[in-house]
Amino acid sequence: MDVASLPTLKTLLSNHEAKSTLGFALLISALFLIVTVLLFENSISSVAEKQTYQVLEESVVDAEQTAKSQVREYMSELKFLHATPPIQGIVRARKNNGVDPVDTTTSIQWKRRLETIFVGFIENNEEIDQLRIIEASGEGMEYIRVVRDGGSIHVASEHELQAKGRRGYFTESLKSNSGEFYISDINLNREYGA
Repeated sequence: MDVASLPTLKTLLSNHEAKSTLGFALLISALFLIVTVLLFENSISSVAEKQTYQVLEESVVDAEQTAKSQVREYMSELKFLHATPPIQGIVRARKNNGVDPVDTTTSIQWKRRLETIFVGFIENNEEIDQLRIIEASGEGMEYIRVVRDGGSIHVASEHELQAKGRRGYFTESLKSNSGEFYISDINLNREYGA
């Protein structure tokens, strides 16, 4: 072997520097790639989060407007029911020993008429499951209750009527002024205390 064919120290150092530089360049490239991917993922996540928040916010606004519209519609329906002749007729008859002094209709006749109105109203408003009149005195006894029961409408008999005086919606509604409507929170229907 000839000495001229042996690599010189300078050549060895150059090869070593080249390999080190290549390794360093690969390491920097890998780090750059990782940082770029992380930033890209973070950016996508941020955009997706903002878009999701915006969609949810719009949904909440739509739901709120729908709920307010529905409450206005229900209030209009309640005002209609409250304006029907049997409501005032029952009040007058109960104050006059069961007979309406305006036209001598008995409180029982007024009650049957209002039950008929409630049945027709529930039949024609599928979102209504129950209508009732609760006496404002004593134990808060139901005076009338008409209920959608599956595919039929049921008018509660006298022995099916219940005291509701301990229910929060009843006690709060008593605080309302005459002619005002109280809207309670939505709660589960409880029959016979259960």
